[in-house]
Amino acid sequence: MAIDVLKKHGFELAGSKVVNRLVIAVQGRPKRGKTHFSLSAPGPIAVFDTDEGLEGVTTKFPGKVVHRMDVTLFADQDPSQKEFERVIEAWNDLLSSSSVKSIVSDSATDLYELARMAAFGKLESVRARNYGPVHAIFRRIYRSSLSGEKNVILIHKVKAAYVNDVKTNKFELSGFSETASWAQLIVEMFRPGDNFDYPDDFGLTVLDSRHKPELNGQVFVGPMASFPFLASQVLDGTAPSDWA
Repeated sequence: MAIDVLKKHGFELAGSKVVNRLVIAVQGRPKRGKTHFSLSAPGPIAVFDTDEGLEGVTTKFPGKVVHRMDVTLFADQDPSQKEFERVIEAWNDLLSSSSVKSIVSDSATDLYELARMAAFGKLESVRARNYGPVHAIFRRIYRSSLSGEKNVILIHKVKAAYVNDVKTNKFELSGFSETASWAQLIVEMFRPGDNFDYPDDFGLTVLDSRHKPELNGQVFVGPMASFPFLASQVLDGTAPSDWA
């Protein structure tokens, strides 16, 4: 009887299969290697580019196919609406396309700004209660990304973190506030001079790993600070070569 009730209401047995793709939020200050990390993901790669960050980086990945969509941030509402609609349509098409393996938003912070300008025609003095429609769109974006098989890399700028109105020496993700709850993996990039323990290397710190929480706080530097190596550490049974 219990099984009949479950079937009646559409319940299915939950499987243990893990899809070999990752939805990653990559945060960091400028020139910390965020775009470089993203382009180490499996190709072909489609990049929504608001930050002009590809120049000089794509040449470091000879043989990798990278497609770029130039996304413009407008200061007016009407063109912002048209631009954001163009982005959403392309994003949805890419998720079901066989032409790419990875989707990069460079940056997701800017896409959030574009969505706000499209919805409100301004970025300041908007009541928090009015953000519902914008947040609903981003939830759909992330939900569809998690239900697909594409790697998704969401590059985020950061802002200074405050505790009791006092500025700290730490930084937090700038953009859609729920990104941390949707992303499967959150990493922060650093460059030589940022990390006293690794003064001569570019690298990343794992801030949160849904698949493998024991990775939280671990640091990967040099060649290990790449999508293939990190993915192989997160998803058991895979090797860096599987993510090349």
